[in-house]
Amino acid sequence: MSTPFRISKHAAGDGVARLMVSGDLGRGTCDVLTAVIGNALRETSVRELVVDLRHVGFLDAMGVRALLAGSETAAEHGAGWRVAGVRDMPRRVLEISGLIQQLNVSPADHPLDAAPVS
Repeated sequence: MSTPFRISKHAAGDGVARLMVSGDLGRGTCDVLTAVIGNALRETSVRELVVDLRHVGFLDAMGVRALLAGSETAAEHGAGWRVAGVRDMPRRVLEISGLIQQLNVSPADHPLDAAPVS
């Protein structure tokens, strides 16, 4: 049984917003992520957006597409972008697709990714 898809937004301070994503990120959920990313970046106080995938167990091509679109939207808004907490299958998908650098994916053991922001 998979984890229900959810996104929650947390202010990490200093203009950094973190989207905590859980569940499967793919065809049935990618439009929701794209919309939430757009809404978060329209907030004038957001200077960097971190999309945290630590609780995502599945990532398909449509989920990758949503992340790429989010990266482009962040650039259009002049905001920083980082994908954090990527492990297991989702990380392997991004490695195979050669998108680790383009999506600014943090190393799996990055200290800022060790614990979720509350």
